[in-house]
Amino acid sequence: MPGARAGEIYNELIDNFTQVQFMLAITSFTHDKIASKLQFPLCLNQYKSLLTKAEDSVTAPKLLDFINMIKDFSQPLYRLKEDAKIMQQVEHLKKIIK
Repeated sequence: MPGARAGEIYNELIDNFTQVQFMLAITSFTHDKIASKLQFPLCLNQYKSLLTKAEDSVTAPKLLDFINMIKDFSQPLYRLKEDAKIMQQVEHLKKIIK
């Protein structure tokens, strides 16, 4: 089944992300198109899966703290970019993780 193979390739690619790539993927909600997609169950589940993979792979303490901040976010995740504290952390991460 071609769809199953595509899923395997997708997961393999993500498993090989660097910390910078994980940071870029995790903070992609700052783009309106991505944020709006987090309203849909499939996209939301994929994003949560990405967070789990990042948590297992990343070693930067600030990025791990940010992942936990997202996991503890009390509102729907498509609203992440509306939160000033979250956005402040995104800007901070962009400066320190290179």
